[in-house]
Amino acid sequence: MSNRNTLAITVLRIRSLRTKIFVFGVGLLMGLGGTACVLYLLLDNSNFSLENPSNRTAKTEPVSYSNTASTTNSSVSRENASTPSNVADIVFSKHAFARRATITFRAESLSEDQALTRLDQSTSPSWQVSSAVRIDVQTTLLQKLSLSAPERALKFALARDEQEHAWMVKVIFGIWASTHLDDAIVRAKKLDDHLVRTALSAILSTRDDLPLDRHREIAKELGKENVAFINYFEHLTRSPIKNPKDTWSEIVDIARQEGLQVISQYRLSRLGVAWVNKEGMAALDEIRTSLPADFNSTLIFSMIFSSLAENAPQETFDYVINNFADQARELIQDSNLLAKWARSDPLAMIAAVPNVPGPGFPDQLFSQAVSEWAESNPRHCLEHMEQIPRAYRLEASRTAIRVIARTSPAEAAEYVLNIPGTESRLWSAEALVRQWSDQDVEGAVGWVLNISEEDPMRFELIESLASRLLYTDLELAFQLALEQPISEDRYFPITTRSLESRLLNSITRYDLDLAIELLPQVRDAGYSKVLAYATIGKELFEKGEAARAMSLANELSPELQAKYFHRVALGRAMRDPSGLLEVFDDFPIELKSKIALTIRVTTRASRMLAEEELAWLESHITAEETVLFDELKEIFKTNLSPEAKDNLRAEKLRELFGW
Repeated sequence: MSNRNTLAITVLRIRSLRTKIFVFGVGLLMGLGGTACVLYLLLDNSNFSLENPSNRTAKTEPVSYSNTASTTNSSVSRENASTPSNVADIVFSKHAFARRATITFRAESLSEDQALTRLDQSTSPSWQVSSAVRIDVQTTLLQKLSLSAPERALKFALARDEQEHAWMVKVIFGIWASTHLDDAIVRAKKLDDHLVRTALSAILSTRDDLPLDRHREIAKELGKENVAFINYFEHLTRSPIKNPKDTWSEIVDIARQEGLQVISQYRLSRLGVAWVNKEGMAALDEIRTSLPADFNSTLIFSMIFSSLAENAPQETFDYVINNFADQARELIQDSNLLAKWARSDPLAMIAAVPNVPGPGFPDQLFSQAVSEWAESNPRHCLEHMEQIPRAYRLEASRTAIRVIARTSPAEAAEYVLNIPGTESRLWSAEALVRQWSDQDVEGAVGWVLNISEEDPMRFELIESLASRLLYTDLELAFQLALEQPISEDRYFPITTRSLESRLLNSITRYDLDLAIELLPQVRDAGYSKVLAYATIGKELFEKGEAARAMSLANELSPELQAKYFHRVALGRAMRDPSGLLEVFDDFPIELKSKIALTIRVTTRASRMLAEEELAWLESHITAEETVLFDELKEIFKTNLSPEAKDNLRAEKLRELFGW
C-alpha cells in the first residue's frame, strides 16, 4: 500500500473512528491495565457480539479495495462461530459512547460479505430498535465496507429510499476520498445530479488538507464549483474562530472576486458575531465600514443582531436605533430582536419600543414579542398586564392562560376569573377550556358548569366545549347542549337556534346518517327544529338525494313543514336553482307560490336561470304575495330607525313566508 493511502486511512480513522482515539488515549495515560478495563466495559457490557474479541488480531490492516477477493477469503474465518447470524439478535448498550465504540471495534474484522449481510439485516422493519441505534450500526458497517469495497457499499446505499441514501452517500464518499481520491471523483460523476453535490461535499470536507485551488478543480470537474467555496467558507468559520477580523476580510475579498456575495452572507454573519464576542460592540462599527455595498447588509446584520440579541438584547437594540436610522425597523423585525428581548426583560422591551423611528411600529411584530413574553413567563405577564398596551392585552392574556393550563389548569382558572374586561376574560377562558379539555374533559366540564348561570360567559364556554367534544365524546357533547336554555331573538326569531341544532351543522358535514339519527333529539323550541331539519335537507339535495330531502319533511308538523321547505328552497336556490325546478312539482300545492317567489328573488341578479324559466316561475306566484313582497322592499327605502326597520321586516317576513 502506498504511503499516500496509509496516510489517508490514518486521517480517516482519526475522523470517523473516534472511539479508538479515546481508548488509545486512555492507554497512553493509564497504561495497558487501564486500557484493558475500558475495553472490558465497552465490549462486554454491550453484548454486540459481531465477533469474539479473543479471535481478533491486535490491529487489522486495511487493504486495497482493488483486491477484494483475497480480502473476503482471508477474513471469513475471523468471525467466531458464536457470533449472532442476524443483527436482530444483538443487544446494544443504552449509552451512546459505549455502543458506538463497541460497534466500531467488533465490526472492524468482519469480511465484506458479512458486513453487507449485516447492512441488509439492518434495513428490516422487523428489527425493532431506535433510529439512533440503526444509524450507528449502518454508519459503522458502511465505513467498514467502504474501506475495501466502496462500490458494494454504494450499491447498497443507492438501493435505499431518498431519505436514507443521501446520508449514506456522504459517509461512503468521505471514506472513499480518504483512500482513493481520484476514483471517488470519477464515481461521483456518475451519480444523479441531486447526489453529486452530496458526494462532492463529503469529498471536500474529508480532504480539507488540500488547498482551495485543488478543491476548485475537483468541484469544476463535477460541475459545481460553488460547492468548493461554500466548503471553504464553512471551514474558515468553523468554531473556534481565532481571528475573525482577518477571516472576514479574506471571505469578503474572495466573494467579490468570484461573485459569491450571496453564498458568503451566512458565513459573514457568523464571523461578525465572533468578532463582536472577541472585541465588543465597537467591532460593529468596523464591520459596517468594511462591508462593500454589493453585499446585502440588511440580511447580514439581521443575522448578526439575531445572534447578539440572545445574550445582549438591550445593547443590540440601542446600537440598531443609534446607527441604522433608515433600516432600524427592518433590522429589528428580521432579527426577531423584540421577541428575544421579551424572554429576558419584557418590561424594558415594552418601554423601548416607542424609541423606534418612523410612524408607528408594526403591530404584528410587537404582538409577537408580547406573545413571546406570555409563552416564556406567563405568570409574570399576567401580573404586569397593565403595562402592556391595551391593544395587545387580549392576545397576551389568552396565550399566558393557555401556557399555564398545560400543567396547572386549576391555577389558570383562578387567573381567568380575575382578568378584567368581559371580552378578555371570555377569550382567556376559551383558551383555558380548549387546553383543559384536551387533558381532562371531566375537569373542564365541571369548571364550566360551576360558573354562575347569570354569567354570560357560561353559555359561550359550554358551546365551545360541546363543539370540541363532538369528535371525542358525542354523547357528552349532545347532553351538554340539550341542557342549555334556548334564548330566542325577539326581533328576528329565524336566527334562533338551540345549541344541539348548531352542533348538527358540524355533524352533518362529516356524517350525514348520524345527523339524521340525532334529529329527533332536537328540541321543538323557536326555530331550532326546523333549522336543523333544513340543514340536513340541503345536504341531501347537495348529495343528489332530492327525494329523500323531500320525504324528510313528513317527520314535521304541517306548520314546520312550510318553514322547512322555505329554508331548503332558499339554500338550494343560491346554489342550484335548476335542480330545484326539477322537483318543483313535489312541493305541496299551497307552498308553490312562496317557493317560486323564493327562487325568483334569490336568482334575480345572478342570471342563473333562463328567461323562460323565470317566466315559468312568475306564473306560479300569486298576486297577493307579489304585493307583500313589494311592501317588504319598500321598508328598506324608509327613514325609520334600524330597530324599527328590523321590526317591520320581521313582521312582513312572517306574513309572507310564515317566518
